[in-house]
Amino acid sequence: MTCLSPQNNCFFVGHEEIEKQFLRDFREGKLSHGYIFYGEKGIGKETFGYRLARFLMQENRSLQSESLSVSEGDSIIRKVSEDTAWNFFRVEPDPEKKTQIIDVKQIRALKEIFTKKAEKEDYRVVLIHPADRLNRQASNALLKLLEEPPEKTLFLLITSDHDSLLPTIRSRCRLVRFSRLSDSEVAEALTKQGIPVTQKEILSAQGSPGKACQIIEHKDLIYDLSHLSSETLMATHKKIIQEDAIAFAFDFFIQQLQEKQSVHKIEFLQKQWEDYCQFDLDKSTFVLLMLHEGLDVN
Repeated sequence: MTCLSPQNNCFFVGHEEIEKQFLRDFREGKLSHGYIFYGEKGIGKETFGYRLARFLMQENRSLQSESLSVSEGDSIIRKVSEDTAWNFFRVEPDPEKKTQIIDVKQIRALKEIFTKKAEKEDYRVVLIHPADRLNRQASNALLKLLEEPPEKTLFLLITSDHDSLLPTIRSRCRLVRFSRLSDSEVAEALTKQGIPVTQKEILSAQGSPGKACQIIEHKDLIYDLSHLSSETLMATHKKIIQEDAIAFAFDFFIQQLQEKQSVHKIEFLQKQWEDYCQFDLDKSTFVLLMLHEGLDVN
């Protein structure tokens, strides 16, 4: 069974204090125009971003709400899931392009939208994920929007590497740090989605429901990576390409190298990953390079 994507996941576990703070700010009219949600991968940053967006854009929002939950029958759930909400805008790397960056055209498109009068007086939400994939031109264009933000518009920047964002962007937004969940919360997050999870998988997830989902979905690949040899190299390479599990394999090797304190190898792979994401590098060649480096780990 596949885990729900943040866009379609209305189940939420953990981060109670963050939710309480947003509710207080909402009631008191103190919501900021820009937030940076940062923390490790898979711990609920993006899911919370969608949760907040649905709450602000729902049909019957109330100042007396005790949580950010939305009624199951509210049309905003379907609209966000189907990308048909007029006041919700998601910005991410273009899946049609080989490079994994967010370019300036995507931000300029937002600026053009916001020059037009909104259909009605309500919140508009822009969710940018992963925000650390904004290139320099896109970052500068976003900064201009943050300096003169459109009325009742929230920018939610989701990232696992907030230090890579422009200091001027960080200064224009409120930073919200998300921490790892407890093991019981990880188990609850998956159980609510009807996904069986073992205690070993929970422990391996290290407080990340997203990582737990990946572990469950890539059990066979984890075995292959753990038993990687020169004889199985090309077979494993083929599987990663077919399953489009490049990011998962990269994270797997980085974790193994961290446990072995192989600083130079970590730095090398991270640089190769950055080049792969930013430039038009061949996917197959990058995976093969990553697997060759990973041979020394196992």
